Amino acid sequence: MFKPNVTVACLVVCDNSFVLVKEKDKQTGKTVFNQPAGHLEAHENLMQACCRELFEETGLEFEPNSLLGIHLLEASNQTTYLRFSFLLEIPGTQKPHLFPQDREILSARWYSSEEIIALRSQLRSPMIEADIESYRLGQRADLALFKTYYA
Repeated sequence: MFKPNVTVACLVVCDNSFVLVKEKDKQTGKTVFNQPAGHLEAHENLMQACCRELFEETGLEFEPNSLLGIHLLEASNQTTYLRFSFLLEIPGTQKPHLFPQDREILSARWYSSEEIIALRSQLRSPMIEADIESYRLGQRADLALFKTYYA
């Protein structure tokens, strides 16, 4: 039976800068850059997963403002990912300090869009640039679209 991996990702923006985390790709062993992101866990909704991943990978405690996109990725490892990308806009010009809680995260820091473009060959996924483009284009969906049911 086909079951895609459900993941969430955070595009965290403050003063025209974006948060990326540096981590080792478990399959290739290479160092890559990614958004704070991860898998949906049992008994949590998508927003809870977003907030949990954000905290684990950056130490930040914020809630998403809106949905940026829903992506379907057929990865080279034959795994399919259904990813929900959320926007977290942090107001002001004082960027919060980043303190990863997850030991698998090598570092987390703020990057300009130019710095991210320069890292293109080391980005974990093309969805990172897609999320930044969606943000620039003003594409947003209201979080009220999400409903969680327990039966």
